[in-house]
Amino acid sequence: MILGATTSVILSLLNLYVMNKRMRIRGQMNLKLGKVVKWPSYWTTFEGGYESDQRDSDNEDPFSSGEDFDSGIRTQKRRKKLVYHIFNEKTDMIKVELVVGLRFTSRDVFKEAVLAYSIQQHKDLVHMKNDKRFISIGCANCRWELTSGPDLEDPTGWQIKSMQPVHEWCTRTFENRLITENWLVKEYLDRILRNSLIKEIEIKADMRARYDIVVGIRQCQRAKLKALNAVQNLMKKQYGILKPYLKDLVKSNPGTTCVLKTFEGEANQPKQFLRFYVCFAALKKSFIENCRPIIGLDGCFLKHACGGQLLSAVGRDANNHMFPIGWAVVERETTSSWDWFLKFISEDLKMEDGEGWTVVSAQQKGLVNSIESI
Repeated sequence: MILGATTSVILSLLNLYVMNKRMRIRGQMNLKLGKVVKWPSYWTTFEGGYESDQRDSDNEDPFSSGEDFDSGIRTQKRRKKLVYHIFNEKTDMIKVELVVGLRFTSRDVFKEAVLAYSIQQHKDLVHMKNDKRFISIGCANCRWELTSGPDLEDPTGWQIKSMQPVHEWCTRTFENRLITENWLVKEYLDRILRNSLIKEIEIKADMRARYDIVVGIRQCQRAKLKALNAVQNLMKKQYGILKPYLKDLVKSNPGTTCVLKTFEGEANQPKQFLRFYVCFAALKKSFIENCRPIIGLDGCFLKHACGGQLLSAVGRDANNHMFPIGWAVVERETTSSWDWFLKFISEDLKMEDGEGWTVVSAQQKGLVNSIESI
């Protein structure tokens, strides 16, 4: 009895297999002819009426091992592509969070982000390896470590490859080895540009107050020297474009008076800046036509790396508000500089002999004599 039942089961399975092959061959022939054939419902469901979990597709052979023998192609599942966050140096630099896979636009931006992270977290980080192909950074007080390299998707980018996210047994520190002289120059260049007499002790105290970081006095001295050299080079570049600036002012404001005065320097050296005068055409026209003939003269110091003084002439408009007329940058407030400035002011305002005009001043040096001579 058992042998007979087994034989009947085997025969039924063989019949199903033969019918499956026949239907497949017939389906391929119909597809070539343009016909659409559906599988019978009793082949895809059990007698109970629910959908079978034993068959994933209508073309699957019950005796196959998951391969399509007709096409000879093995189907594989595709992995979902990971999308990593791109670091924004304008917004993310305020609070830096380093994670694995974080992408940077360049290698320099990555190093700036790590420095900002060390300052914000008060961690003393060191470069274990630093070259163009690989950067490894570790903590001097614990086992925290970060490795990074070029971004495979962006040839100019940089990406974090691996990282130990937690600082273990590591407390806050007030020293930072990543802070260099170049970073101090970049941080205090604008301040040194405005005040070249700033002292090294002030830079050190400001670093402790702003970042709670202790830097050496020698490091501040070297940084200040580099910053002063950078300011000097910047000033040379700015003075070099004064003539094009003067031409553009006259071209864009017809009738404007612009005068640049220089003097000869040492042999084989370019000319040096001495004075610069500006009076826009719209200002002098509006003052002559709409304001009373009253002007005020004054001078003030220019507190920046180049020094000098600013001479100005102002009036009063119909609303009793200050009305700028002209100004000049000179080396010092002397009789010579006031004579030079008032000469152009009187010509632009058509003062002639000065009859009917009122001049208000604060007894500047050399101004009285200059007014009398003009």
